[in-house]
Amino acid sequence: MITESTTIAVPEVAFVEGISGSTTRDFPYKGPESFYVELDSDGGIRDIDVPETKENAVKVTWAENPEVCALVGHYFVEDAPVTPEFEEVPLNDGFTIPDGAPTTYQKRTNWDLGDLFDAFYSDGTWTLKQIVKEQGSPLIEEAKRRQRYVAQWTTRYDFSGDTKTAIDAFETAISDYIAAAKVLPVWNYCCDHFNPLMKDIPKVPAVAVAAFSTMPKFTGYEEIF
Repeated sequence: MITESTTIAVPEVAFVEGISGSTTRDFPYKGPESFYVELDSDGGIRDIDVPETKENAVKVTWAENPEVCALVGHYFVEDAPVTPEFEEVPLNDGFTIPDGAPTTYQKRTNWDLGDLFDAFYSDGTWTLKQIVKEQGSPLIEEAKRRQRYVAQWTTRYDFSGDTKTAIDAFETAISDYIAAAKVLPVWNYCCDHFNPLMKDIPKVPAVAVAAFSTMPKFTGYEEIF
């Protein structure tokens, strides 16, 4: 068994595509100097510390593949789980923060290497591929839900007068809101960050809701409001 460490460039925000090289972290390794892993059909790691004779087995050594050793090193250490560490980070600049709402969030700073990357083997070479997750926002999801609710009626029926004026204003406002909204690394946030901001999403006009309630029901679309 050896005890070593290797320095690897990591993303400034976990799971967000892009590694500048300016942000690095040291990742420890405690395990054998070499071992074999079993590969799947894509060259990814299916199993760790397999017999040399195992089909699709490839040798990994600390001397040649320290990044792969660090990535799978938890396999060899009983107390491998890392206690999460966080830092206070300002809430995204795209938010208008209401009085009393949180202005920061807890950004984790010590993700395991295996949380950030997958390892793939091809033609004698190991490559670390960054794990990227889709960003989003509960605010955008709610805005789009309201937009769909109105659209399911306006695509079928014509409205006039004050109802049409209210609907037109809402459709413009909700489109502008969605266009300006920011997607975020939502795994760093909690409901408390978003709930106070729900009030800023354009509301469906009551006159429109009243008009919709008098229209014939239809099938093929779920009523989602």
